[in-house]
Amino acid sequence: MSAGDNSGDGSGGAPYKVVKHNPPVHTRFQKGNAGNRKGRLKKPEIDVGAAMISVGNEKRSVKINGRLKKMSRLEAAVRRQCQAALEGNTRAARAILGRAIKHGFVKKKLFQSNIDIYEPDGEMGEILRVYPRLSALHAAKVESK
Repeated sequence: MSAGDNSGDGSGGAPYKVVKHNPPVHTRFQKGNAGNRKGRLKKPEIDVGAAMISVGNEKRSVKINGRLKKMSRLEAAVRRQCQAALEGNTRAARAILGRAIKHGFVKKKLFQSNIDIYEPDGEMGEILRVYPRLSALHAAKVESK
């Protein structure tokens, strides 16, 4: 038997040859070290907020009234949406107004109503009296109209 042979593999077949990717039998599978302990590496998570900020802050040239003006991509997108709203795109107008309300540029309640609705009568009123949480939701719904 040569130095590279290991005939003690227990299979009863041809002698086992120890080479680069065939370690000796007694060291191949050690107890307590089973499988892929680290597992498959996870992909790094992308910070979407930081990516949007970096892309939104990039400068680009935009034509306004026939002249080139440098502005951020975010500003160009807001200008484009405002232009679409002025041209009659109702979705763009709704989105702009929603953002303006959200960020405090416009107050949501622009006028005071002369009609005050307290609590409905009949079956709906009974249901709302039984379920106070539903009553609060109904009051908020009526107020928003």
